[in-house]
Amino acid sequence: MDHTRSRATIALLRPWIGTVKRHQATVAIAAVDQQYETGLYRARPHRYVAPPQLPQYARSPATADRERLDRAWAAGFLDAEGYFGLVRGPSRAGGRPWYRIRASASQHGEPGRPAAVLRRLHAIVDIGRIERHGEPDDFKWVAEGLPALEHVLTVVGPWLGAVKREQARNAIAAFTSQVRLKGGSSSCKRGHRYDRRKLTKAGRMRAYCNTCTRLRERRKRAGEGIAPRPFTDLARRYTE
Repeated sequence: MDHTRSRATIALLRPWIGTVKRHQATVAIAAVDQQYETGLYRARPHRYVAPPQLPQYARSPATADRERLDRAWAAGFLDAEGYFGLVRGPSRAGGRPWYRIRASASQHGEPGRPAAVLRRLHAIVDIGRIERHGEPDDFKWVAEGLPALEHVLTVVGPWLGAVKREQARNAIAAFTSQVRLKGGSSSCKRGHRYDRRKLTKAGRMRAYCNTCTRLRERRKRAGEGIAPRPFTDLARRYTE
């Protein structure tokens, strides 16, 4: 427990702590305070904390015509202020970069409060988050991940301009062409759906792909000079 939390805990429990333990805690806190006063130790810098997600802008139930109008407005806003593309992610094993796919739009509002147009966009597409982006009055709506981007395109696609549609297609093509080093939440690095999941002794959930297991076994047999198994139905032959 850090110094600040220890102080708060002792202050809360002081009425019920015995004399011996109360003295013990007082001496310990005084010793820690002295270390900081002498300059022997310095407080750690605060770690980065992700910007809080702002609550979704509420709107009343809309009719079909109103919904189409809202979606057309959202498409127009994304045509002017939006972006579909890739952003650099953390480096992977071997130092090779990995890029995340996202849709985003920035807009200045009031200090500490995002612009109404971003809140309206967030409500219409019903996905993503709004976060601060630089200055106190600069905010950005962000939807990350391929499923999120596809959802946005489903909502605004019929009204989106040709330039942004092309930008989105290029982003999807570049993202899906990356070589995966590990699988995602539902499929392995080769794109196969997981067949089963198992909880390990360490408490982690491990996913298994039967198709990849067969591919590894086939490579092992080939390395030992064993002929591949015959397939009556060639569609069942496993390939890389």
